[in-house]
Amino acid sequence: MFNVKERRILKKHIKNLKSASLYKTYRKIHNELETDPLIRTHHFELLAKRGVKPPVYSKRISQDNRIVYSVDLKSKEVIIFSAWWHYSSGNQSLIHNKI
Repeated sequence: MFNVKERRILKKHIKNLKSASLYKTYRKIHNELETDPLIRTHHFELLAKRGVKPPVYSKRISQDNRIVYSVDLKSKEVIIFSAWWHYSSGNQSLIHNKI
Protein backbone atom coordinates (compact mmCIF):
# COMPACT_ATOMS: atom_id res chain seq x y z
CA MET A 1 0.00 0.00 0.00
CA PHE A 2 1.11 3.53 -0.78
CA ASN A 3 0.54 6.56 1.42
CA VAL A 4 -1.27 9.18 -0.70
CA LYS A 5 -0.84 12.83 0.25
CA GLU A 6 -2.73 15.70 -1.33
CA ARG A 7 -1.59 19.30 -1.67
CA ARG A 8 -3.80 21.94 -0.05
CA ILE A 9 -5.04 23.12 -3.46
CA LEU A 10 -6.82 19.77 -3.85
CA LYS A 11 -9.63 20.98 -1.57
CA LYS A 12 -10.57 23.50 -4.25
CA HIS A 13 -10.05 20.97 -7.05
CA ILE A 14 -12.27 18.39 -5.32
CA LYS A 15 -15.03 20.98 -4.97
CA ASN A 16 -14.76 21.66 -8.72
CA LEU A 17 -14.75 17.94 -9.53
CA LYS A 18 -17.90 17.41 -7.47
CA SER A 19 -19.71 20.25 -9.24
CA ALA A 20 -18.65 18.79 -12.63
CA SER A 21 -19.79 15.24 -11.62
CA LEU A 22 -16.20 13.94 -11.90
CA TYR A 23 -15.56 13.15 -8.24
CA LYS A 24 -16.41 9.45 -8.64
CA THR A 25 -13.70 9.06 -11.30
CA TYR A 26 -11.25 10.99 -9.11
CA ARG A 27 -11.92 8.60 -6.18
CA LYS A 28 -11.46 5.58 -8.43
CA ILE A 29 -8.04 6.84 -9.56
CA HIS A 30 -7.16 7.84 -5.97
CA ASN A 31 -7.86 4.27 -4.84
CA GLU A 32 -5.63 2.95 -7.64
CA LEU A 33 -2.83 5.23 -6.46
CA GLU A 34 -3.05 3.67 -2.99
CA THR A 35 -2.56 0.15 -4.36
CA ASP A 36 -0.41 0.61 -7.50
CA PRO A 37 0.31 4.19 -8.67
CA LEU A 38 2.17 3.00 -11.78
CA ILE A 39 -0.64 0.86 -13.19
CA ARG A 40 -1.34 1.95 -16.76
CA THR A 41 -4.98 3.00 -16.60
CA HIS A 42 -6.84 6.25 -17.31
CA HIS A 43 -4.40 7.38 -20.02
CA PHE A 44 -1.38 7.04 -17.75
CA GLU A 45 1.48 9.33 -18.81
CA LEU A 46 5.00 9.99 -17.56
CA LEU A 47 5.69 13.71 -17.70
CA ALA A 48 9.34 13.22 -18.67
CA LYS A 49 9.84 16.71 -20.04
CA ARG A 50 9.39 18.24 -16.58
CA GLY A 51 12.82 17.04 -15.43
CA VAL A 52 11.62 16.70 -11.84
CA LYS A 53 12.77 14.03 -9.39
CA PRO A 54 10.92 11.96 -8.31
CA PRO A 55 9.19 11.56 -11.69
CA VAL A 56 5.79 13.17 -12.21
CA TYR A 57 2.91 11.23 -13.76
CA SER A 58 -0.64 11.99 -14.81
CA LYS A 59 -3.88 10.08 -15.22
CA ARG A 60 -6.89 11.42 -17.06
CA ILE A 61 -10.09 12.14 -15.14
CA SER A 62 -11.80 13.64 -18.20
CA GLN A 63 -10.75 15.23 -21.48
CA ASP A 64 -9.65 18.44 -19.70
CA ASN A 65 -8.83 17.24 -16.19
CA ARG A 66 -5.94 15.11 -14.99
CA ILE A 67 -4.52 13.96 -11.70
CA VAL A 68 -0.86 15.00 -11.66
CA TYR A 69 1.23 13.18 -9.06
CA SER A 70 4.68 11.94 -8.11
CA VAL A 71 5.67 8.54 -6.77
CA ASP A 72 8.49 7.80 -4.34
CA LEU A 73 8.96 4.04 -4.47
CA LYS A 74 11.44 3.96 -1.57
CA SER A 75 9.09 5.56 0.94
CA LYS A 76 5.96 4.20 -0.81
CA GLU A 77 4.52 7.70 -1.00
CA VAL A 78 2.36 9.39 -3.65
CA ILE A 79 1.88 13.16 -3.72
CA ILE A 80 -1.06 14.51 -5.73
CA PHE A 81 -0.31 17.99 -7.05
CA SER A 82 -3.37 18.74 -9.15
CA ALA A 83 -6.71 17.27 -10.17
CA TRP A 84 -8.39 20.12 -12.01
CA TRP A 85 -7.66 21.25 -15.54
CA HIS A 86 -4.52 20.22 -17.35
CA TYR A 87 -1.53 20.74 -15.04
CA SER A 88 -3.33 23.67 -13.42
CA SER A 89 -1.03 23.94 -10.41
CA GLY A 90 1.85 25.11 -12.57
CA ASN A 91 5.45 24.05 -12.92
CA GLN A 92 6.73 25.81 -9.78
CA SER A 93 4.40 23.91 -7.46
CA LEU A 94 5.60 20.63 -8.95
CA ILE A 95 9.22 21.56 -8.31
CA HIS A 96 8.71 22.63 -4.70
CA ASN A 97 6.59 19.59 -3.71
CA LYS A 98 4.61 21.67 -1.22
CA ILE A 99 1.79 19.81 0.48
